[in-house]
Amino acid sequence: MLEFAIDGHDGAAKTPILEGVQQQLCAKGLSVMTCAPFHVANHRYGSDVYSLWKHDESAHMLLGLLSDVISCARDEASRHGADVLLFDRHWMTILVEIDDRRLLRACWEDMVPTFFVSAPPAKTKACDRFSYALGWTSSDERVEYYYQRYLEIVRRYPQHLLGTYDVLHKRQPLDPIITDIVGKILETLR
Repeated sequence: MLEFAIDGHDGAAKTPILEGVQQQLCAKGLSVMTCAPFHVANHRYGSDVYSLWKHDESAHMLLGLLSDVISCARDEASRHGADVLLFDRHWMTILVEIDDRRLLRACWEDMVPTFFVSAPPAKTKACDRFSYALGWTSSDERVEYYYQRYLEIVRRYPQHLLGTYDVLHKRQPLDPIITDIVGKILETLR
């Protein structure tokens, strides 16, 4: 079984891209499972886990929770004989939060081949779900800060990236991105 992640900040169309990739891979006869670690972690924790990043102790607990979610997804995919396990977010989102905290960064070594999807802050703010009530979107400056943090992670860990893609506006067709990702996954499977 091969694992890949589609990662990037909110509003970058990660989930529709992941769904398109899954559909195309299944149409080619592959068994594909998906996992969105942060969504599962939110469900297990009982509320939004974002606040746990604030302090090292609670962030360490969140890293353990995310690690457990990822491990369970791997076990389930293996039990089902999946050819591919796709993650909707993974190590990039985690490192955006902890990369400048040496002790926490040392706790996270789980990197999977990743496709990074970027969207400018203006597109993020145009999303239907966007709200200034969230911690990382509490101001325009925070949105820009997180956008820059993802770009810094891309520069720092290029060896784990299989492709980078820009989604510049809401009406941009995603099919070329999906097709490219599927091609790279199929190439890896050969």
